[in-house]
Amino acid sequence: MTYRSISQEIRSTIASVVSAVGGFSVIIGEKYPLETFPIALVIPGPDIITPDSNDSDQHMMTYFVAVVDETEDASEGLESTIDIAADIYDALTVDHTLNGVCDEVFIQRFDPQYLVGTTYFRHWVLIQMACRKQMQR
Repeated sequence: MTYRSISQEIRSTIASVVSAVGGFSVIIGEKYPLETFPIALVIPGPDIITPDSNDSDQHMMTYFVAVVDETEDASEGLESTIDIAADIYDALTVDHTLNGVCDEVFIQRFDPQYLVGTTYFRHWVLIQMACRKQMQR
């Protein structure tokens, strides 16, 4: 399993959750123009590598999932964004191996936020997660 295959599995898990939400995009990486909402960004973070034995390493790969929406209603928008993010959180924790691509998944943070614009409210929830995987050298 590679870093990329884990990113793809996280994306696939999120896509299955948000498939019922019309127009919802799921993108890997944060270098994407935020013009269409709602959107989930799967942002790969650092991979902390610890030698485990002479022929394998323990990897702790960090990922950030940003669920973002833009609405005209402050309270309703934040609440619906939190609801979608909570469904994603639940899906990521149901199978602690992400279909076998990880040895174990840990959710480390669930952080709702919002930004007030002049005619809109932008809401987001950041989910920080780690995937532990022992890999042969």
